[in-house]
Amino acid sequence: NNHQDAQMALQCFENAAGLGDDDARYFLAVHHLNQEHDDSARRRGLTMVQQAGDNGHVCALYYLALLYRNGDEELSIEPCLDLFQEYLNQSADGGDGDALFTRAHCLFHGDDGFEVEYNAALKGFMEAGEAGNADGFVSAGAMYHHGRFNIQQDQRRAFELYQEAGEMGNIEGW
Repeated sequence: NNHQDAQMALQCFENAAGLGDDDARYFLAVHHLNQEHDDSARRRGLTMVQQAGDNGHVCALYYLALLYRNGDEELSIEPCLDLFQEYLNQSADGGDGDALFTRAHCLFHGDDGFEVEYNAALKGFMEAGEAGNADGFVSAGAMYHHGRFNIQQDQRRAFELYQEAGEMGNIEGW
């Protein structure tokens, strides 16, 4: 019965994707991409996530960023920092909390082709937190707590950000 329910749900998502629903298209893309050892399903998933990304779906853009950051041998995707940055910036500029956090992390550490920019990293961590990524508030709080990197030390602000992250369910915030 659970198998039938799952098949019916997938069919509903297929119908919605066919009508142009990019949330449904993204859901199906991830479902297909997670089918280990099923190359045709994974290729279909890649096509679907690219379509959703082309339509500006920020989660799909973030997924594509990670695909190009890490590569995927089975899908013949070589790691490519230019495409990683392009998709990451599109997703972050669209307001995806995970993309905002990842970009801020890269700016803080100078990773994955990004130059170190501490003020931009702090701004990005704050934006990530505001977009629902509690780790963004934890990281911004840590920057205020330590008061380095041209950021004025502010223990009160650090505490507020840690508390905000804790209220979002992040145990590091407590």
